[in-house]
Amino acid sequence: MVAELAQAQLRPGARAEVDRLLSAEPEPTLAGVSSWADELRQEGGEAGKRSKRWHYVDFGDPDCEYVPARDCPDGDCVVAAINREFARLADRRRQDTERAEALKFLVHFVGDVHQPLHASPVRDKGGL
Repeated sequence: MVAELAQAQLRPGARAEVDRLLSAEPEPTLAGVSSWADELRQEGGEAGKRSKRWHYVDFGDPDCEYVPARDCPDGDCVVAAINREFARLADRRRQDTERAEALKFLVHFVGDVHQPLHASPVRDKGGL
């Protein structure tokens, strides 16, 4: 749903760039690639293992105050992943394949943080 809402609100230039970056995908829309990061994680390869903690953030404070050093050590959480993937996507010096991967991660992680158990004060590894 988050991906469909985002796609509907893209400005023409952004829509053209998303279309271009996702042109090789079986379903070249934000919704069509929105589950890619979960599929990658489930495959269990090196990239899936590396990105496992990028899907959620567990806050150490019951009031949900985010403290990066405490809640996202080494940038290993969804908040840092969103920032990192946004920077990769925005860097037009990078190859299109890398930017497309960043877009797929980004659309997934933005959806993740809108799920109640993916950003919570409960130490449950994103509801796992």
